[in-house]
Amino acid sequence: AQRLCVYCAVRFFVRLYNEDAARLSPCKDELCNMQARRVQDPINGLCAVLPQNNEVIIMKISENCYKLENTANPISPNVFCADPTGVEYNGRLYIYGTNDHQQYEAVGDDGKNDYVHIKSIVMLSTDDMVNWEYHGFIDIAKIAPWIVNSWAPSVASRVEADGKTHFYLYFSNSGCGVGVLTAEHPLGPWSDPLGKPLIYQNMPGLENCPAPFDPGVCLDENGTGWLAFGGGTPPESNTLHTCIPKIVRLGKDMLSFDSEFVSIDAPYFCEASELNYIDGTYYYTYFNDWQNRS
Repeated sequence: AQRLCVYCAVRFFVRLYNEDAARLSPCKDELCNMQARRVQDPINGLCAVLPQNNEVIIMKISENCYKLENTANPISPNVFCADPTGVEYNGRLYIYGTNDHQQYEAVGDDGKNDYVHIKSIVMLSTDDMVNWEYHGFIDIAKIAPWIVNSWAPSVASRVEADGKTHFYLYFSNSGCGVGVLTAEHPLGPWSDPLGKPLIYQNMPGLENCPAPFDPGVCLDENGTGWLAFGGGTPPESNTLHTCIPKIVRLGKDMLSFDSEFVSIDAPYFCEASELNYIDGTYYYTYFNDWQNRS
């Protein structure tokens, strides 16, 4: 019989940003009081202090968190995380995702996942695509208190004039817009450069985009940023060409626009825009709707 272990097929380290300086402190469960090390048993909670911004990360974790040693998936079986986006930096892949676990903490096993309690983004990383490190989450509500929620992030990085790599993390402000955070390291500290949404409902040019969320960002060969987004369906059922999703060229600061919003003709579009630029070609993917087209 195959032996089951917690968190990872081979090993899974609980390591938080700036491991040497971070200190783990007692939580409401005794098992929470652990050093950064290989996890051998299920844990009920974890809390840590990040020295960069002095924020406390608290997350209750399910005890039903086992997976087989001979598989690397799921990345984490007990931290509920969705809508991943990733960026490579110094040989590591950093993943950011919707923190569905925050919703679980709020409503419990029998609650409804309507996403209303999600106001943070999970961070994980790997250097071999097998062993993953959990870095806690970005407290979006504290950094950007104007948000409604934070879902479905999309990240890009670029070396700027100061010689440093800057990271731009776009996220859905519930279904009503898009926000953006910036940092000089993939684990932060993150800041809110605009103090308001980058995109919001009913802004000029978005008259036929009922839910301007789910951003997808990419950079072309010139370092120019492009952002796709949008969501919703028209009142008329079974509409093939809704032209609801939009694309826009970002300004040099990645925080403004350098073009008009242009509609994307994506058949049976619903949400979840993603944009990639590979070898001179732009690739746009999305989620289609649930309408019956039989």
